[in-house]
Amino acid sequence: AHYLENLLEWSVAHAQAGDETPAACTRDMIAAIDTLQDMVSTLYGDAAGAPHALEVLQRLMDWSWHISCGTGFEFAPPPLVFVEQQASDSAPEEHETTAAAQSAAANSAASQTVRVDSDRLGRVLRRAGQSLYAAQRMTQLIENAHSQLREAAVKHRNLETRLRELQSYVDSQVGNLRAAKDAGGDFDPLEMDRYDTMYSLSRFISEDVQDQFTHTVEALNQLERSRDIVRDEQAQLTLQHRDLVDARMVAVKSLIPRLRRNVLQTAATLGKSVELTVSGERTTADADVLTRLTEPLLHLVRNAVDHGIESAETRVIHGKSAHGNVEVSFRQLGQEVEVTVHDDGRGLDAYAIHQKAIEFGLVDEATPLSPQEIYRLILLPGFSTKSDVTEISGRGVGMDVVNDRVLGMKGRLQIATVIGKGSTFTITVPISTSSAKILLVEVAGMRVGIPIEQVVLAVPPDQVYVQAERMVLEGSHYPVAHLGKWLGLSKSSQGAVTNPCAIIVRTGDIQTALLVDRVSDVRESVLQDAGPLLRRLGGVVAATLLENGDPMFVMDMTSLALAEQRAPYAGSFGNMQARARIERTRVMVVDDALSVRRAMRQLLEDAGYDVVACADGDEALSQMDKTSPALVLTDLEMPIVNGVELTRRLRLQPSRERLPIIMITSRASDKHRKLAIEAGVSVFLTKPYSDVELLAHVKERTAIKPFADIVDVLPA
Repeated sequence: AHYLENLLEWSVAHAQAGDETPAACTRDMIAAIDTLQDMVSTLYGDAAGAPHALEVLQRLMDWSWHISCGTGFEFAPPPLVFVEQQASDSAPEEHETTAAAQSAAANSAASQTVRVDSDRLGRVLRRAGQSLYAAQRMTQLIENAHSQLREAAVKHRNLETRLRELQSYVDSQVGNLRAAKDAGGDFDPLEMDRYDTMYSLSRFISEDVQDQFTHTVEALNQLERSRDIVRDEQAQLTLQHRDLVDARMVAVKSLIPRLRRNVLQTAATLGKSVELTVSGERTTADADVLTRLTEPLLHLVRNAVDHGIESAETRVIHGKSAHGNVEVSFRQLGQEVEVTVHDDGRGLDAYAIHQKAIEFGLVDEATPLSPQEIYRLILLPGFSTKSDVTEISGRGVGMDVVNDRVLGMKGRLQIATVIGKGSTFTITVPISTSSAKILLVEVAGMRVGIPIEQVVLAVPPDQVYVQAERMVLEGSHYPVAHLGKWLGLSKSSQGAVTNPCAIIVRTGDIQTALLVDRVSDVRESVLQDAGPLLRRLGGVVAATLLENGDPMFVMDMTSLALAEQRAPYAGSFGNMQARARIERTRVMVVDDALSVRRAMRQLLEDAGYDVVACADGDEALSQMDKTSPALVLTDLEMPIVNGVELTRRLRLQPSRERLPIIMITSRASDKHRKLAIEAGVSVFLTKPYSDVELLAHVKERTAIKPFADIVDVLPA
């Protein structure tokens, strides 16, 4: 691609001067473009490969050599002829190989792959979920109508019975009157007429009731057929929804390069030697889950390098290898993905954590805590055992963010550690967040959902025995809590039911007996985002719709339990969170290539910087006063305002005469370097460059506090 770029620039320059590009050069550039397209298609899985890449590359190198020598117009090479085009004299084995390759290519063409944007697939998945919900609601409405028609049929039968009794009574009265008339006794003709009219009306009513009953039976039959059709459609929509969920499944290996880079950057910054090993990279998960899992994993591996892995000298003293190791493993467990981050470092210091908790006022010194309870203190907002606050650590936001994100995905975080051997953090999250099985419970007239993964057992009222805030069940003792209290309901509504049910739920590493008014049923529901207003509300992880159209929230029991535990220590949390209020250094990335901006943003944000991205120099100038960056990284060639012009304009502003500007370009000539330096560029880097090299320059020019005592990783 770089050689092709050189040829294109040479052609453009001569075209502007009125010289025509040699036909041979145009022909070879087209061949190079086709080869690049084949290579890209191969990476996407749409082509069998680009076997002529080396021949094309050699031809481009020949052109570049002649252009550098000034003989570009004299160079007239013959057309490229590839080996496969001269295979008529090849051996039978080669013919078989070619035939097999052609067959594979034909099969590949027969099953074409379509690349769909993840956001678009997400929208289709949401609409499929809405269609599935509509089918579920339609099924419920049909069931309700069917039930009402069955009741109407029962009423019709009762009415028929009453009409038969009425007819029997009228018939007997008419018979008595006729008998009296025949006997010649007292007889009133008007009374006879009234009974004749009543007799006729009863007959008419009986016939109408019978007709209406026939219509009701026919309607029931039609409704039953409709119910069967809607149920089949609901089953098809369920399969469609599952297929779309499967289509969003991606392998976790796409995360690995970013994890490796994060480990290398943090290790280089801290002067440590750390290696990352990964297993289970073929495990798949929903693309949305994988995206939301990225930030927690980056925090965990960064903390493993910073807090867990010791310095090389310390490791050698303790009989360890000078090189630390961080291991990340993925595996699928049913409908969940388990991610384990293990380091062979020093392990968690329970004593230091406990002392910090006492210092912050989180626990009382006399209160006994189990090791697991002490370890989970590091998940609280603002908690850190480090005394120095840096952009890498000390603010206590890393593990808090990890726990927040995991709970937001209806997942669990477990901690295990051995002093001197290392720590293990295990994250377990559902494979997909678009649907889940939930248990419906009712408290104070409100229905909420509990993820079935957090439910151990539902206990009926006759087995609920509570004594001294603990429930005894089959010899086991469980701490008791009331869901109404966790949800913040009034005290009067919490105990409205005299015989409550109990649900044994997992709240972190313990099991709690949660009292509720009623347990409804278990169902698989299509989950939707609760929205930005409720996203930070403790315990709310998702929302779904009931058959009657009412919304229902799905609650995370661990979050509710932690919120209840944190309430008495609100002041202590405020003191801890004050430590986390540190502004990150802001840098501006200016490049017209979207892919470069994204890669640069990811690199710098992983290193702890706040990044503002602009598409060209003009946009950068307009954003400069709003964002006030501490450093600018810019490309050289950009539309509207290029990197050199951007630098000149910034240097004309008195407030930005000393603003560090790093220019990154593929132009490696002395002419371009001189032009950039004269404009006022602080550092001139040519592509390709290393991430470590770039971050070292950014660190040096921004004078970030955590890097002040780190030896520069680059030679002078």
